[in-house]
Amino acid sequence: MLAVPSREPYVRTCRAFAASVLCRWGVPEAARDSAVLVIDELAVNAVQHGHADTTVVMSRLGEILLISVTDSGTTVPHSRGGTDSDEHGRGMAIIEFLTEWTEVHHTTAGRQVRAGLRL
Repeated sequence: MLAVPSREPYVRTCRAFAASVLCRWGVPEAARDSAVLVIDELAVNAVQHGHADTTVVMSRLGEILLISVTDSGTTVPHSRGGTDSDEHGRGMAIIEFLTEWTEVHHTTAGRQVRAGLRL
């Protein structure tokens, strides 16, 4: 588990955390790259649209990697400046392509996206 402020520089921290843990778990490189891309896309979404905090949780159940990214805390204004309109909205499509399943839960405290990725 990793909890960071929902700010752009921390997306890199989320990627590095995921890559490090997955490497220690002995996840093959191709699956590791896919998982890091999923976490990157979810963290970017949290930074662009979410609340004050982003939490990444990973767990492994056999050959399935469970990924959860939650944005929570007080609502803070996020800038969408610099977003390329051609690329905007592709993140969830990438996530759905790479994973076995996804689910999104909205609460008053924030949003949680969970995904299962076959290793």
